[in-house]
Amino acid sequence: MSRISIFLCLLIISYSNYSQTGSCFEFNPDDFVLNGTAQLLNDEIVTLTEELNNQGGFLWSQNLVDFTYDFTLEAELNFGTIDSSGADGIAFVIQPLSSDQGSSGGGIGYQGISPSLAIEFDTWFNSNDPTTMDHIALVKNGLTGSLAAHSEFTPFTAVPNLEDGQWHALEIQWNAPEQLLTLVFQGVQIFSIAIDISNLLFSGSTDLFWGFTAATGGAVNLQQVKILEYCSIDSSCDTAPPTADSPQVFCNSTTLDALQIDGELIRFYSDNLGRTPLAPTSEITENTTVFVTQTIDNCESQDLISVDIIIEGAAVNLNLVDVAVCDITTSTNFDLTTLSSYFQSSVTITGCYNSILEAQNKTNEIQNLMGFEIQNDGQIIYLRIETSDCDEIQPLVFTSGNCTVVIPQAFSPNNDQFNDHFNIQNLYGVHLNHVLKIYSRLGVLVFQGDNDQKWMGYSKEGALVPVGTYFYVLELNNDTNERFAGWVYCNY
Repeated sequence: MSRISIFLCLLIISYSNYSQTGSCFEFNPDDFVLNGTAQLLNDEIVTLTEELNNQGGFLWSQNLVDFTYDFTLEAELNFGTIDSSGADGIAFVIQPLSSDQGSSGGGIGYQGISPSLAIEFDTWFNSNDPTTMDHIALVKNGLTGSLAAHSEFTPFTAVPNLEDGQWHALEIQWNAPEQLLTLVFQGVQIFSIAIDISNLLFSGSTDLFWGFTAATGGAVNLQQVKILEYCSIDSSCDTAPPTADSPQVFCNSTTLDALQIDGELIRFYSDNLGRTPLAPTSEITENTTVFVTQTIDNCESQDLISVDIIIEGAAVNLNLVDVAVCDITTSTNFDLTTLSSYFQSSVTITGCYNSILEAQNKTNEIQNLMGFEIQNDGQIIYLRIETSDCDEIQPLVFTSGNCTVVIPQAFSPNNDQFNDHFNIQNLYGVHLNHVLKIYSRLGVLVFQGDNDQKWMGYSKEGALVPVGTYFYVLELNNDTNERFAGWVYCNY
């Protein structure tokens, strides 16, 4: 008998609540052992057998793989071009014995390997085969000559001719927590079965070699394998998980890369099995838990740690701040950049909004700060104020008051939209004929303005004045010819 088949041996064992999918790799010849007639054709193709009699080619992982965790494989197989007289298939194998297993001649290259489990892609009909067609079967312990073994775990599947010289896509998925083995061939799911392989075949063993086998006897074919990607955890991988405090508290939102994690090459997952990765730049806006690994020397920690993320929203201060505005009428203009002067202590205002919800979500922020229109007496707006823990939302009410001129003693024209000009309350838009003059300490006239021109900290020549004390003379030119004089400090 001359035949080649594909053999898959997988292990199911108990697993930790925080076990996770292994790292994924592209094919690297240095990570595999080639035995028998197997030879590397190029950087991605391994020829298991040529069109010669009595060959046996075997490709094995160099290291044992821990099948406590998930395992996936994407590969392509070429079964050659000789159809009716060609033999015989290809096999993907895992077994606990060594990286030099396999036999030439009949038996598909894995015959007699025990314990083992195989998914064979058989292209040669023998009297003990379940069909005359090419077929796929899950077979244990190298029992290639057993008719019953071909359907012991799941019924065999007959497939169209495989010896067409084309590459055939193969995907194997091992879901360790659910003990679920799935085979997809040419984009079609062949089977997906729950099977306790560890206890059925390997006496609870967890560490296995995996690889491909092929052999020829009296009939021949060119048999090749192309490994595209595999995801696994080597048994020698013992990287400890990273460390981190939990919970970690943030104001309003955060990104995952802002978490304080002690480790190397940190990876984030949304589940404790490490199956759904999260981008480090993912924005977190509500309370959640993420699971984290670290990777050292291409070995990702097999255990994950959980980090609880707490997102605190801005607290609402229930005490209204009352801002008296001279004779409020419909569409009375007000400069919101001066609001910090209405607080007893220094505050940093990060935004102004028309509702609590907008302030909490930081949406529809008021843009025209210096020309804000008050629509009615008693109108309320909401400020976001920076605090040491998280922003505070401060409601502020505009009430109609007297027109007494209030002159501040400091301002900061640094273009941060707060106190950027010498803002004399109840002056602009009220005393339309006023004249404001600013002098240096040497008595030099620095600025002269009126109702249409506020002092923004610039001299008559158009340059920002130096930090220091300046003197003002304000003439209202009203019925009583009121006049004010004093000093103001300019700082940046």
